[in-house]
Amino acid sequence: MRPIKKVLLVTSPGRDESPAIRRAVALAKSNRAILTLASVVAIPPGYSLLLKTHSAFKGLMDSEVSRTKESLEAQCAQLRRETDLNVRTKVFSGKMDLEISRERCR
Repeated sequence: MRPIKKVLLVTSPGRDESPAIRRAVALAKSNRAILTLASVVAIPPGYSLLLKTHSAFKGLMDSEVSRTKESLEAQCAQLRRETDLNVRTKVFSGKMDLEISRERCR
């Protein structure tokens, strides 16, 4: 069996992800893997065109991505203090299943 090199944990803002984070940390530690905490900021159906044509909608989306990134960075900072893991963050925008599939293929 090949060792795991990367662990990707997709979190949901506003939810208690403590059990999932503990499990991801344990998995990453036992495999000496890189842990990435990620979140997806969903674009509501029909808003893709608005994001391209109206700067106000793009500003709202950028603001939400920034808030999500700050939250993940805070979690990562705490994990870095508590563990010796290489912990990263990633924030996607779009459809969750598509964005996670794209990241998995990289």
